[in-house]
Amino acid sequence: MKHSNFPIVAIGGLGGSGTRVVAAALQSFDYNIGTRLNVPLDNLWFTVLFKRRAWTVARPDPADVRSSISLFQRATVSGLNGNINKTEQDLITTLCADLHPHGNWKPGATTMDAESLIASTQSLVPANVPWGWKEPNTHLFLPYLDAEIPNFHYIHVVRNGMDMAFSKNTWQMRH
Repeated sequence: MKHSNFPIVAIGGLGGSGTRVVAAALQSFDYNIGTRLNVPLDNLWFTVLFKRRAWTVARPDPADVRSSISLFQRATVSGLNGNINKTEQDLITTLCADLHPHGNWKPGATTMDAESLIASTQSLVPANVPWGWKEPNTHLFLPYLDAEIPNFHYIHVVRNGMDMAFSKNTWQMRH
């Protein structure tokens, strides 16, 4: 799916590594990193589609990953509202049922994020605007993303371990 001549840029790394700073920098270069973002600037549509409970216990089927990439890219570039088949609709509905507050899976996205994915409309990212996303777990899907998205670029952020060793931020260590 060709959208523009700009590279499609994804940012990933471990939580607390500084991915938010890199995402903010990308935004300062007029990149659209999504419309459904949390405070750390994670793209929650990516979270809905790729942080699945089932994928934490079993390796995902490559066809399912490719389908998620297609859904994510189409939602971002042209919207899914009126542009989604029954199988895709059923998948998102199933993922939605598992998310908070209806389900007990809490990957950072909620049912409202899944519903906004289904309702996404055209012109979220105009053809002349560069786009990308930030979601720390992007690195888990790099071979698929690279194969499926033309002009794909990835930035992996690694924080100096000494910063983390002496930081009062222990969230990552506890999780």
